[in-house]
Amino acid sequence: MAGVSFDRALESQDVIDLLKCVHNNFPTKSTVDVLTELHMYPAINKLMKANRVNLVGGTMVEQTVILDNNGTAQARFVRPYERITPSTSDVAAKMSYPLRLLTGWWAISKDEILACRGPEALVNIRNKNKAVGQANMANLIEQRFWKCPDSSTDDVNWYGIPYYLPLISTTNAADATKEAGGHNGTTITYGDGNTTTTCIGIDASAERYKLWRSYQARWYHDSPDVDFSDPEDVNRVVDMKMQLRFETPANATEWTSGQFDDYQGYTTRKMLLRMNYAARVNNDSLGADLAKFAGQVVIGGVPVRWIEALDSFVNSDGDPAHPLYLINHSYLQMTAREGDYFVEDGPKDGGPEQHRVYTTLIDVTGMPATDNRRYLGGVISAEPMT
Repeated sequence: MAGVSFDRALESQDVIDLLKCVHNNFPTKSTVDVLTELHMYPAINKLMKANRVNLVGGTMVEQTVILDNNGTAQARFVRPYERITPSTSDVAAKMSYPLRLLTGWWAISKDEILACRGPEALVNIRNKNKAVGQANMANLIEQRFWKCPDSSTDDVNWYGIPYYLPLISTTNAADATKEAGGHNGTTITYGDGNTTTTCIGIDASAERYKLWRSYQARWYHDSPDVDFSDPEDVNRVVDMKMQLRFETPANATEWTSGQFDDYQGYTTRKMLLRMNYAARVNNDSLGADLAKFAGQVVIGGVPVRWIEALDSFVNSDGDPAHPLYLINHSYLQMTAREGDYFVEDGPKDGGPEQHRVYTTLIDVTGMPATDNRRYLGGVISAEPMT
């Protein structure tokens, strides 16, 4: 499938394969390619790699994280024979999140089976229909990857990137005014406009849980519809990169080694075009931080990609937000239910209403999650100053 390594998620699973009896006769010339709808698929290609999926049981995941290291002191310098008074404080929080079910399907009719006599023709039809089903699943996964749940009671959809790394709020933008941002992201906005400060069970607005706040900042200009050419905007991007501990490749060998592959930048088409222009015309000045490398825009070695879903992001007054996300994918993990992750079931007959149709179902039970919002990433977005 062009552009999507969808089958990576299947490598470590025992998947029931439709028409397995003829799969040994799979002809080379019968491969099917699909022109994908989206340009980038980080949810599939980064999040759902088979060797990075955490398989668990049950319907809920709970994990203890230490978020308060400013409680009762646990260490200090002392003189010989000086007395100490050891004590402890509750410094742990418990994060919890559900596993959500995603089901995809594809079908083949009895008419197609009878018309396609011979294993080669039958496998061609099977691969075509399956590829369409996989493409639809890939698009749905990618779309939800860039969305919050639809409401506080949404018990169907994933927690997407804006849930963990929300855009800057009006309040935070006003507090920051023309200053750069920081780790002060607490307010999550659901799809229906309602908000919360609790992310997978932990209230980031509580002072003791300030390490659970995400990085956010606003663009220097009231609207990023101006050219991306102000040094202050570049400074804010570089500052975010430093505060997120994104390392920079020191040479070409490190660049190609793969050790920096988890560092990725994502933004809108319009913003990426402006960054591209700024890097091209300022190669001796701004280009030290925002540069062109092998035909792509990089920020201190971190590549920036266009994500279609971000083009529709708006701020509180409905204007385009033009977000720039930096994400360290090593801090975002796909947790899935063991035995129920990319498992095919079928073919099943369609019953009396579709007795000539055989449907295969593909089930995925899981949830993207992080145990460190602070270093997962951050976002710079537009928000009007008040």
